[in-house]
Amino acid sequence: MAILDFQYRTVSPLFLYGAGSALPELRAPSFKGMLRFWWRAVQAEDDIQELRRREGEIFGGTGTGEGRSSFSLRIKSGAFGPVMKSLLPHHDLPTYRGQRRPKVKAIVNHSFQLILSYRDLPQGFSPDHLRALVELSALLGGVGKRSRRGFGCFQIMACNGKASELLNLAERVSLRKAVLDRMNLLSGGRYGESDQIIRLREKCSAHYPYVEEIRIGEGTRNLDVLLTTVGSSSHGNDCGYTGMGGPRGRLASPEYVSIVRGGAITWPVITSLHPVFDPKKEKPTADKREEFRAAILGGAGET
Repeated sequence: MAILDFQYRTVSPLFLYGAGSALPELRAPSFKGMLRFWWRAVQAEDDIQELRRREGEIFGGTGTGEGRSSFSLRIKSGAFGPVMKSLLPHHDLPTYRGQRRPKVKAIVNHSFQLILSYRDLPQGFSPDHLRALVELSALLGGVGKRSRRGFGCFQIMACNGKASELLNLAERVSLRKAVLDRMNLLSGGRYGESDQIIRLREKCSAHYPYVEEIRIGEGTRNLDVLLTTVGSSSHGNDCGYTGMGGPRGRLASPEYVSIVRGGAITWPVITSLHPVFDPKKEKPTADKREEFRAAILGGAGET
């Protein structure tokens, strides 16, 4: 049995709970789901049946011939004291005139281990692919409530006792390279870079949330201000293309904001997923994605 033992530390407050629980907890199924989501998103695969076949081989499923996952995942964590944090920090601004929201319990500044075990991985998905997937998920995603708005993010400190190279992302150019290298290993080279933006090289005809573009904003030392900025931009640029609910249908935001820490700097990363609207309902007309991104990313210069 081979093992990949990742040492994590939370970057932004993590709001993850079990069924019916008011106390936050680190749940292995949520992390497994995160890995599955980002593997699927970077494939940008036209053939949905082939996508499902490969996904079933790696992650398991209930379909014919899928069976169990090719690897197991568990979390090892010490005790932590929940900290009261706001899910909507922009509501606390003096300029906000809407309803104030109470703070809720979160996991903050906590270290834990994510341990993956495997014997035989599927053809075309090596241990290097599995490690790249875990690392990419830490760069682009998070877990728990508001994970698409910068919450629930974490940093990989070490793997199998060796310090992670992702600790030394001191410039945006190095962060883009770290993201792009892992995306292309997992996707077979489907992504490139132009104008400081990671882009899908060729258009995908499939109808699911695959990664179209990734942008990295200016770094900051103030995480709270960054999270407030993300919330304010989400509130001020609300439209169907940044997520929706209610009678218009439900759509998790195709604009996925994560926060990456490199040394003392935190970087906003916006992953633009292909939006998938209900074909039975009218497609939204207002598209405020550019305004949403600009407010979070800041200037265009290198840091």
